[in-house]
Amino acid sequence: DRGSPRCALNALQLRATGTYQQQRQRQAKTDEESEVGCHTAQKGEKCYDVDIMWAKNDGMINHPEWYKGLTPDASVVDIQQFIYNSGSTACPRPCVAAKTPWCLEGAVAPRLWNPPSAGPAQNIKILTYNLFWWNLFNIRHGNGNSAGNLIKDNMAMPFDVMGFQECEDPETVLKPVGLLDTYEVFLGEHAICMAYNKKAWKLIVNGTEDVAEDMPTKYYGKRGVQWMRLQSLKTDKKLFFMNHHGPLSVNSGGQCGGEATAFNLMQVMAKHAQVGDVLVLVGDFNANAASLTVQTLWNHMVQAFAGKSWGGVDNIFTNVPMTNVVERKIMGDGGSDHDAIYTVVQVGETSLL
Repeated sequence: DRGSPRCALNALQLRATGTYQQQRQRQAKTDEESEVGCHTAQKGEKCYDVDIMWAKNDGMINHPEWYKGLTPDASVVDIQQFIYNSGSTACPRPCVAAKTPWCLEGAVAPRLWNPPSAGPAQNIKILTYNLFWWNLFNIRHGNGNSAGNLIKDNMAMPFDVMGFQECEDPETVLKPVGLLDTYEVFLGEHAICMAYNKKAWKLIVNGTEDVAEDMPTKYYGKRGVQWMRLQSLKTDKKLFFMNHHGPLSVNSGGQCGGEATAFNLMQVMAKHAQVGDVLVLVGDFNANAASLTVQTLWNHMVQAFAGKSWGGVDNIFTNVPMTNVVERKIMGDGGSDHDAIYTVVQVGETSLL
């Protein structure tokens, strides 16, 4: 998302706008206070006659991908709100009763767990990679399969799980370099993809869930995770893997803030994983160590690795102790505007100190 055009690097210094409790207090303003400065468009006004009607009768029909979450049956107020949220000056904010953002509802920290230390030792190799799709694939047509070759060149030990962001077709990445024989792939919502090594793991269940939403000033829509629960064919250990592309603006945590985004991510784990699972969360969080998203996750999980691209927005978190993180590497960019990164964690009975 940052690539067209690229956000200024100083955006990395943005901080989240307050804690969950503070945001809840701000949302608790009266409806009367929330309506100050608003105006609902009326017939005869440009916003209504031109912008809203064009979106309703032309834009949503011919370009539905521009209006995620809306259909031509949407209300005039909802369409006006969408236009306003996009940052356009064509329409003012409509007058609607203030509502608590959906991503603040139930955003509390769940209780997670440590993986069991018993059983045979097993290494798990984990990759995260933002593919810069609009440029690397849509404009440069894969750049000679540079992303896939980067992955293949780092497979002296095969990856167990991989998470891709800005990904529109995982087969386009892996098939040309001969890796589809090894990996099962999934295309999720919001242009994220994931893969697992089907020669080493068996899929138990997988899914997707929304956890955040972009700020109006840099709005692409809601942000989610895709997840899968796997069972090792060798040791029977269970791995719960999540892939996430975080909300914009950078370090804001989106409309609900970094703390709520972190809580929502962990809620997905608590909901779909089982106690004893190895937990792994990867992605381009659009948030680095200066953000409440990452700082909140520090209190509940181990940051196994963070890359250097865009100030360190690419992250790998786990419930495995840092002493059991046995390898970390920045692989290079492979033609993307992000480096691919990986880490190896060891679970079970180990000889590690």
